[in-house]
Amino acid sequence: MTAQRIDALTSLRFFAAVSIALFHASMVFPILAVARHLALTQGVSVFFVLSGFVLSHSHKRIGERGEVGRFYVARVARIWPLHACTALVAIWLAHNDGNTYGPIAQLLNALLLQAWVPDESVYFAVNGVSWTLSDEAFFYAVFPLLARLRPRHLAILATSLLTVFMLSLVRHSELPWMLWSAMISPITRLNEFMLGIAAYHLYDARLRHLQLPRGLATLIEVLAAALSITTAYFGAFENIGRLPVTLWAPANVWFSNTGSGVPAAILIAVLAMQRGYVAKFLRLTPLVFLGETSFSIYMTHELVLRARAESRFTKGNQRDIANFALLRSDACNIDNRLPAHRTPLATTRAQMAQQISAKRNARVTTTDRFFPPVQILHYLTCIADIAAHVANCQPVDDSIRTESRAFAGPARRVLCGSFSTCT
Repeated sequence: MTAQRIDALTSLRFFAAVSIALFHASMVFPILAVARHLALTQGVSVFFVLSGFVLSHSHKRIGERGEVGRFYVARVARIWPLHACTALVAIWLAHNDGNTYGPIAQLLNALLLQAWVPDESVYFAVNGVSWTLSDEAFFYAVFPLLARLRPRHLAILATSLLTVFMLSLVRHSELPWMLWSAMISPITRLNEFMLGIAAYHLYDARLRHLQLPRGLATLIEVLAAALSITTAYFGAFENIGRLPVTLWAPANVWFSNTGSGVPAAILIAVLAMQRGYVAKFLRLTPLVFLGETSFSIYMTHELVLRARAESRFTKGNQRDIANFALLRSDACNIDNRLPAHRTPLATTRAQMAQQISAKRNARVTTTDRFFPPVQILHYLTCIADIAAHVANCQPVDDSIRTESRAFAGPARRVLCGSFSTCT
């Protein structure tokens, strides 16, 4: 028997996906920089907790004969086809930019094992956000076991201790290792998945049939949402110093990205009751539809941003080039939020920009091929003219429309760079 869908939680997935997309978009669009005042990457934590909750709801009979096999087949069919499609697009984008991914990284990515390797060039390879699917694949693998663990509070304690152990391992390590252990590692993130399983069983045993007045239920929903937002606020690196306790470096990284685990479990359990006006709002048909598309939004948003960032090179904005380099290296999740003395990245922003500009200098005769649909009309009216003039290091004449002239100078400086023939 198929479990009844909880529409409020389906819609919640959309808001989690949008929060992550908004954070990544803030690296490409300066106007969205305000988004970095919240630790929006905690949306991943909401996904992990929600995954444990929903799987427990949908597969109550996981212990029955044949159910485990059907569960695994359903999970692979759910995530791998879209993962494969977006990976091919990511490889194509990299190829058109003159870059490639190593064969080992591509193989591990295809097998959803990339999150087990503490190397940025592996766990962020291809479609950068797909590391979360590697974590999910591990969660799926152990779900039949976790679903039957008793008592569950001891299971939560055990997975929490695993998280503490992983953070302790990298207390004095360089940033890439710290990032992997505190944010990427499936072992570290298992606790959030277990929180979702425990939250579901609390909901199923006690909260499901709890009758609350709508006003009181709404108040509880608002308070639960406020707790999650507060955690996201203090999770931003610029705000962590305002916490009443001082965290060591790996814990800072962990809290910034996974600190909403417990608040998310509370929010999900409360919304699952569907008693208040917040849950009623989330059950609106358009929001439920958006929730159903959240996985696609999540898996494609970085590819769209990547294409958008590529197209902005034609404008020659050096800041965009630096931000794009960070986006492509996926160091953006932490580099922009840690003080300078705590960011031991091998390559600085300026060096990244110079490297990307150098690559572009060798390819200035190639018209940019990354046009997001919404930008086509604008770019067709101005980019072609600039490309034709700048590629030959010629001054842009007055026939080019006003918006083209506005960024022609910076474009020539970036694209022509060190050419002695440029004037």
